[in-house]
Amino acid sequence: MRVFPNGLGQVFLLGIFVLFAFLRPALAGDLSEMGNGVLAKGAIWVIFFVQGWKLRTQKIAEALRDPMDLLRGQAAIFLLPLLVLTFGLGLGCVRNPWTTPLFLLAVLPTTISSCVVYSRAAGGDADYALVQSTLSNLLAPLVLAIACYWLDGGGWGLGIDRLGALTVAVGPKIFLLILGPCLLGWMVRAKASSCLPPGKWSRIGKNAPLLGIAFLAYLAFGKVLVSHGTDLFFGFIVELLGLLVCGWVLLALLSWFWSRLTQRQGDRRVASFFCCSQKSLAMGLPVIYLLGASDEDFLVRCIIPLLLFHLIQLLMAAPLIPWLRKFASARRF
Repeated sequence: MRVFPNGLGQVFLLGIFVLFAFLRPALAGDLSEMGNGVLAKGAIWVIFFVQGWKLRTQKIAEALRDPMDLLRGQAAIFLLPLLVLTFGLGLGCVRNPWTTPLFLLAVLPTTISSCVVYSRAAGGDADYALVQSTLSNLLAPLVLAIACYWLDGGGWGLGIDRLGALTVAVGPKIFLLILGPCLLGWMVRAKASSCLPPGKWSRIGKNAPLLGIAFLAYLAFGKVLVSHGTDLFFGFIVELLGLLVCGWVLLALLSWFWSRLTQRQGDRRVASFFCCSQKSLAMGLPVIYLLGASDEDFLVRCIIPLLLFHLIQLLMAAPLIPWLRKFASARRF
């Protein structure tokens, strides 16, 4: 039985969950708050446990042997979106009060889950995507602190104390919800893989991360709808949708061009493309709350573009998966 063929199932599944969030936003809000976010954390944990189970340590070791390649990847993750934003500012497409929210969106790290899942679905090097995306999330507190200083001249007070607060708030989550489950999944596979039916586990491994991503999107959309109402939400969507769609298309083109310049193997090129064209909802939400917990307008104007862009990147990247497979199968370009 084929489930989620060619990545189109992820789009369909995500659409169902988002539609349900609009129909029953209160339920999504309640589930999001239940047990201090235990369901969302559980979904993230399952996603990365499964990825750890499928992890191939040899490929990760190969990626770490080339620090210059990792450096180029990290530069692209943070700088290509800033280039797109600069282009929009130059054309006058980006105006206040969206300049600051879109700037913060641009300097967020790449999302680990969809990078890995989409890379694997497209035949890319999912282990390389995991290394690059995880590293970008580890660098996120420092990058955000520098970005906020540049944006507001230090007015937000992001000194060493606030940088430490960012690290303390985000660092443990990265380990407990991302790195820890990956490590545990890898260790469990090493001990128990011979005891489990391979066909059944293969189906679970394919579908669990996709379900987790859709469920997280449902919780995030529902929480915002409950907090700020549908009128404000839809007003922002109308105002931002075209701008963010065009921004993602331009970012995707730049990411593909960059991957062509820096990667010779097809599977690495596909993984690099997804790493450069995605932004992390899981990392963005807590960071935005930390930066503007006392400013409700700031929170709304930052969270709405983040949620909308996250949906756009998933919906628009998934149909590219069949097309990307032919590049992933090429040894060299």
